[in-house]
Amino acid sequence: MNGWKKVFAAALLATACGGAAAEDDLYGAAMGSLVIPSESDLNTGLGLHFLVGGGWKEDKNWESSLFLHRNQGEGKSPSLDSLGLAFDVNFFDVFGPGHTGQPFLLAGIGVQRDDPGAHIDTRGLVSAGVGVVFPRWNESNVKLRAEARIKGVFGDDSYGDLIFNLGAQFGPYHDQPAPVAAQPITKTTGVYDSDNDGVTDKADKCPGTPAGTKVDGSGCPLKAAPMDNDSDKDGVPNDKDKCPNTSRGAVVDETGCVVLAKVKLTGVSFATGSAELTRDAKSVLDNVADSLAQRKDVEVEIAGHTDSTGSDALNQSLSQRRAESARSYLISKGVAADRLTAKGYGESSPVDTNKTAAGRANNRRVEFKEQ
Repeated sequence: MNGWKKVFAAALLATACGGAAAEDDLYGAAMGSLVIPSESDLNTGLGLHFLVGGGWKEDKNWESSLFLHRNQGEGKSPSLDSLGLAFDVNFFDVFGPGHTGQPFLLAGIGVQRDDPGAHIDTRGLVSAGVGVVFPRWNESNVKLRAEARIKGVFGDDSYGDLIFNLGAQFGPYHDQPAPVAAQPITKTTGVYDSDNDGVTDKADKCPGTPAGTKVDGSGCPLKAAPMDNDSDKDGVPNDKDKCPNTSRGAVVDETGCVVLAKVKLTGVSFATGSAELTRDAKSVLDNVADSLAQRKDVEVEIAGHTDSTGSDALNQSLSQRRAESARSYLISKGVAADRLTAKGYGESSPVDTNKTAAGRANNRRVEFKEQ
């Protein structure tokens, strides 16, 4: 019994240490297991599998697992109870784009304690397999998770198990949305806007506008609208507002529609290593769709960018998939597909340093360029 307590205590310690290492990315899962043993004297068994995990680079997650399996013996053979602890790494972006869920490969090592009744053995283990995490249910932080893995156990007599896990995953999964702020046009984009009012210097008829002043398409201050005549509080009266449901804080033109050059989706708008959009990202894209509905002559390039973490090939693929995800969402909102072009630039066009976390977050972005 003391041996079982030591394994259980080790599992709790590893889980706590893993959670502390990436507290802002922490998620968990609880799954039921179907265990098919290689040993002929054991029947197919059942079990429980619990884990905590967090983001590690753009295309990987770490996970610490605690599992309990029970296989009934065949005939008079004794049953086998197994309690184990494992540490896995999940690899994303290996199956390419176009999947409903988020598939991954997994590989791990660990230790388990077997109790066949007559004696207790502590053994090392390795495992490998595939899995998929399906999209959230009803915009909640609960996802369906499924796995299939092969586990090899080593000791005086080695054996293997085929394990199928199915259950629920909880937590932010590295995609807890943060406010998506409009970004000023800067010299790094090749377009100049000296007073940062959203209107380029070339088109600005009122240069030097004070910071924070709402302006029209010519760069001149908008006349204040009565509070009861501006439902979305964008500074454009309801009777002139062609995009009446613009999100709070969006930069708009004189028609009340979002200025595309001021829209940017940052890295926190996507789940780790995937192109899945968060709720805040969808809210920003709703504004873009409204604006494009009023400006049917405008064609847009959706440009995806990453930071320098990971290989060039992975970053190029990830930036392309994120740009295509934004394009697909706009098409679902009624924007004609031939007006939208998605292009991934990988890590080739940073707007900030890649030496700090804040700089890398600024570099992970999706931008919109009128063509």
